[in-house]
Amino acid sequence: MKYLHTMRLWLVCLLMQGTRARDVLKVMDRWSEGSTFLEIRDLWDILSALRGQDEYNLDLKQETTCRIRARTVPNLAFYSDINGDGGEIVGWPGDHFGQHVMAAARSIKRQGL
Repeated sequence: MKYLHTMRLWLVCLLMQGTRARDVLKVMDRWSEGSTFLEIRDLWDILSALRGQDEYNLDLKQETTCRIRARTVPNLAFYSDINGDGGEIVGWPGDHFGQHVMAAARSIKRQGL
């Protein structure tokens, strides 16, 4: 549950006027000092999938990236996605991006998001 609190803290930092990306990165780095290996791995899995696929495919983005963003950073997703419905996350395990999606889905479930 520490993860949920940290994500909310990041959102507050991002929404504060004058806050820069480097400030958010510092919060992430400080958070990692007291976190378990599993919490840190979950964060990396989710961050890797938040970026999205290399090739622009709107259907794939709707089924994966938009849903991951909606479940993990809903306020940020509002500004970047067409449809972040937070539904079930599906992936294509046969490709590189699909591996990131499946790892993120496991981490999201484990973190209760």
